[in-house]
Amino acid sequence: MLSPTHYEEDCKLICGTVVDHKLLSSDEIQQRYEQSVSTWNNFCPTEPYDFLNSNAQLKPQLTPYKQISTYDIAAAVQRQRNFNYQVSLPHFTAPKFLKDAIDRYVNFLMLKQTYHDQFLTPCYDFDLCWHTHQVHPLAYERDCTAIFGNILRHDDSVNDRSTNSKLMKGESITKKCWTTHFKEGFFRRGCMYR
Repeated sequence: MLSPTHYEEDCKLICGTVVDHKLLSSDEIQQRYEQSVSTWNNFCPTEPYDFLNSNAQLKPQLTPYKQISTYDIAAAVQRQRNFNYQVSLPHFTAPKFLKDAIDRYVNFLMLKQTYHDQFLTPCYDFDLCWHTHQVHPLAYERDCTAIFGNILRHDDSVNDRSTNSKLMKGESITKKCWTTHFKEGFFRRGCMYR
């Protein structure tokens, strides 16, 4: 989930409601996969379910594809490549590291509540928690509404790290606010831009 407000708007536009997410076990994933294949084969018996791994030939499309969603997910995926690289180190899966990251995320939310008019930026440890929170759109909306009165926007398009950029100014402001409210330092080894 890269932009909760866009996700909500697009879900309501396309589906009429927000589609929530649920973590599934590997057994549940396998069961749903098998159900999907079965359903697909019942409704589209001449079209292969796994088109990319089939020998089927692409039929010319009679009408050009028209995107309904307003959010450019392909561009967002490109922007998030760097984030995925930043959080790919092994310590990002360590239980103690993640527990500390969750605590820091809660602190970040408190800062966002206090300094709601400021552009605050997270470190990668609790940014991962923020992304994870957003994967559950209904819980995210409920929690944000309880804390802020509305959904906390996540702007994944702010990536410019040049001097005096919005991102670097936000990091400076966040560090000052963090230092004012918390004993633990804002910067944490293994959580900064590399």
